[in-house]
Amino acid sequence: DGLRRPAMGEGRIGNGIRHKFFTVSGEGVVEVEAGRYRVQATHGPTHGRASQDILVEPGREVSVYLVVPREVDTSGWISMDSHLHAEPSFDSGVKLHKRVRTVAAEGVDFAVATDHDVITDYQPWINALGLSDRLGTAPGVELSTLESGHFIAFPLRYDALNIPAHGSPDWSCQSGQSILDSLADLFEEGEEGARLLAHPRDGFTGYISQ
Repeated sequence: DGLRRPAMGEGRIGNGIRHKFFTVSGEGVVEVEAGRYRVQATHGPTHGRASQDILVEPGREVSVYLVVPREVDTSGWISMDSHLHAEPSFDSGVKLHKRVRTVAAEGVDFAVATDHDVITDYQPWINALGLSDRLGTAPGVELSTLESGHFIAFPLRYDALNIPAHGSPDWSCQSGQSILDSLADLFEEGEEGARLLAHPRDGFTGYISQ
């Protein structure tokens, strides 16, 4: 754009996308440099996409009002993401409040926290963002062995005082079955939780392939 500040973009951002932000209220403000833009709004796979072309002049504000249409009837169903990572995971730098914002913006109804080897609870951030009436959650974990695969379980007991793993069991020197058994021990008494094999046929981190 002729300026001395090249826009390098963000990791995993689509070609041609200059800026993006997630909103839980449907409103937001973003600062951009002067120029012509196409503003697009989305709300996950059940909704369509709305767009508007705008001209941003130097020092001026432009207001855009977009309506994102629902295109899939999900009456009687909920959408769930049971494999989510955030900052507690060794492979993610996404802050917990931003992870909650992203799943809400994408129209997810139930989000399960499954950080690697750390039990995480999204509920405090859901409450802080005022989303408790539209986003459910469950504390969970993805036990991530080096050679025997990855194992997800939820809902689990979350111990805020047990730092840093908050009660996540030790998987070292355990078989796949013993790992699944140790996860079942973390379900609340009387509750039947879920235990999943994450990407089971992955050549390196899949339990079935291994």
